[in-house]
Amino acid sequence: TRLKRNIAIFMVRDTSGQVVYNDFAVSGEIKTPGAAPAPVEGGPLVSIEAEDEHGRVFDRRNDAEFKLLTGLCLCDVASAAAAKEGARAELWSKKPLCRSCAGAVRQVQSRFPHLRLEVIVGDPSNSEALGSSSTCAATTCAASGSACSSPSVGNAPGASLSGATGSSVGGAPPCQPDAAPGAQPAEEALPPLVCANGTE
Repeated sequence: TRLKRNIAIFMVRDTSGQVVYNDFAVSGEIKTPGAAPAPVEGGPLVSIEAEDEHGRVFDRRNDAEFKLLTGLCLCDVASAAAAKEGARAELWSKKPLCRSCAGAVRQVQSRFPHLRLEVIVGDPSNSEALGSSSTCAATTCAASGSACSSPSVGNAPGASLSGATGSSVGGAPPCQPDAAPGAQPAEEALPPLVCANGTE
C-alpha cells in the first residue's frame, strides 16, 4: 500500500547501550497512531510553517519527526540519559525532513550536545533494522518504569546520525520553551542525511 502520511521511528540509547526511548509516529493531528501530538503551546521545541511536497504551507507541529523529538524532551529519564556523553540516537523518516523538522533536529542537538544523533531518510527495505531485531509490547523510560513510548511496530528500520546536545547533568535538562532555540531553526546546519541506499 502507498503511504500517504509520513511515518518516523526514533530510538535513543544511553551510554551503556540500553534503550531509554523507543517510539514511532505518523504525521497528522487526528486518529494517528504512535507518539502523541506535540503541545500546542509551551512545548520544548519550536515548529515553523513549511511547504509540503504539494506546495501547501502550514505549521508542521504535527509532523511525525516533530512529535518524536518533542517526546524525547518531555521524558525526564530519557532526557537525562541523552544529556550524557556517549548517548546515541537514531531517527528514521520515510519521507525527507521539511524545514521545520530539520530545525527541530537542530534544536535537539543544541539541547543535548553530547548526544550522537543520526538521521536516515528513505525506504527501509535496503537498510538494517534499527537496534536489535527483538521488540517488546511497550518500551519504558529507563529504570524509572514510566512509559516513554507507544507499543512498537515490529523491527524498526533506522540508522545513526552524528550530533550532540546539552551538558552532562545528573538530572534531566529542562524542557521549557525558553530553552529551545529561536523560531528560525531551519536555517541551521544539520548532520548529513543518510538515505536508505547508503548515499548522502
